[in-house]
Amino acid sequence: MPAIQPGLKPTLYTASKSTWTQKSNLQSLVTAQPRFQGRLLDWTQDELAEEKEHPKPQKSSGQSTKAGKTANKTIVGHIQTFMTGLIGLLPPRALHALEHKNLFAGHYMPELKVSLSEVKKQHPHLKEMLAQIEEVSFQSSHYPNIRNYGWFIPPKAGKPTILHAMGNKSSLVSILRYQPLIEDGYGYMAYEYPGYGSTPGKPSELALYQSAFMASEFLQQVKHIPAEEQVFHGISLGGAVTAELAHRVGRNKAVILESTMTSFPDVAKRKVENYAPAWLAPLHNLTISQMQSIEKMPAIKAPLLVLHGDKDTLMPRHFAHQLWERAGTPLHQKKLITFDDQGHNIDTGHSVPAIRQFLKELLQNPAT
Repeated sequence: MPAIQPGLKPTLYTASKSTWTQKSNLQSLVTAQPRFQGRLLDWTQDELAEEKEHPKPQKSSGQSTKAGKTANKTIVGHIQTFMTGLIGLLPPRALHALEHKNLFAGHYMPELKVSLSEVKKQHPHLKEMLAQIEEVSFQSSHYPNIRNYGWFIPPKAGKPTILHAMGNKSSLVSILRYQPLIEDGYGYMAYEYPGYGSTPGKPSELALYQSAFMASEFLQQVKHIPAEEQVFHGISLGGAVTAELAHRVGRNKAVILESTMTSFPDVAKRKVENYAPAWLAPLHNLTISQMQSIEKMPAIKAPLLVLHGDKDTLMPRHFAHQLWERAGTPLHQKKLITFDDQGHNIDTGHSVPAIRQFLKELLQNPAT
C-alpha cells in the first residue's frame, strides 16, 4: 500500500476513555503514537521497519541451528501444501456451513427476535424515545421474495436519517444505544438481515446487500427521505454492508464505518493465524463470502468517519487505516478516530460523542 503523499495533512483523531483529542496533522499523530512512523500503512510493516532499525540481539547458535530452522520451514511448507490439497477435498457444504455459522452467527440466535412492546416494558425510562419508534416492513420490486423488518424513528426538520446496519450478533434493540443522537433530532432506522429476528430467510452476502438497498429504497419511496439525506452507518459485519450500499448508491449524506473489515478473507486469515495451527493456514483462501470493502472504498465520495478500537483482536486497527486511506472521499472530509482502550465492541460513551461531533460539523459545513 502506498504511503501518504508528502504535504498532505489528514484530520485524524486519537481517543482515550470518554474524551478524544484532535490530532490536526501527521506529526502530532506520530507524537501521540510513536510506532505509527508517519504513514498510513499496515502496522506490521511499521514493525518490520522498526526491527530493521533496532534489531534484536541474535543468539550465537551456530550453523547447525540455521540449517535446522531451514529444514523446519521446509517441512511446514510441505505440510501446508498437503493440507491445501486435503482441505480442497472436503465437501463444499461442510466448509460453507462452518463459514456461515461464524459470519452470520445471529441467524442461529433465536433470542435476537425482539418485541417492541416487551422492550418498552423493560425500559420505562426511555418511554419518550420508544414512543417514536414505528415498526416497519418492506420489500422491493427488485427482490420480491424478500421482506425485511425494522424500526424507524422520523427525523426532526433539517436533520438527516441514520440508516444502521448491525453486527452479526445484534438485534433491533441496538437502536437504544443511540438515544443521544435521536434526542438531537436525527432520524434513525435499524433493519434486520434475512434469517435474523422476525425476518424470514437465510443470510448470505448477497442477501445482506439486498436488504441494505431495500432499506434505503424504503426511506426514499415510503418515507420520502432522499439518499442525499441518509447517513449510512455500519458496525462490524454491518460495516461491510454499508460499504457496499455507499458504493452502490453513491450520493448519500455521509458514511460511518465502525469496527469493520477490509474483507472477509482478511478476517478469516486473522482467525486462522491466531487460533489454528500453521498447517490450517490455507483455510482462509476457501471462504465463499468475500465482502471486499477495501475494493469499494475508492468509489465512496461522501464524507467519511471511521471508528476503531486499538485493542480490537478480531479486526485489527490497520483495517481501519486501510479503509480510510483507500476511500475516495476528499481528504478534508474523511476522519479516522481510534480509541486506545477499546476492543471490537466500542462503548457508546466513546463512539456516540464522536458521531455527534462528526454530524454536527457536517451540518455546519455542508459544502466543505
